[in-house]
Amino acid sequence: MKRVEIFNELKEIVLDYLGDDDMDVSEDSVLTDDLGLTSLDLISIVGDVEDSFGISVEDEAMESIETVGDVLDYIKGRLEE
Repeated sequence: MKRVEIFNELKEIVLDYLGDDDMDVSEDSVLTDDLGLTSLDLISIVGDVEDSFGISVEDEAMESIETVGDVLDYIKGRLEE
């Protein structure tokens, strides 16, 4: 799966939680600060990412993820395993 395809799918998942399809979501967007996602939102997003991409997200990985780009890199890495 190409990076841009992963990003587009991830962006749709994030926008669903934001409830604002016009919000600017980029790889540099910080999940909590820029997008205003709560820890509960992030847990739900992780579940959707796992379902959508057929991967499991390790709890330890979540501690180092801050931006949309971090999530994208993680998904890409897991898909390439």
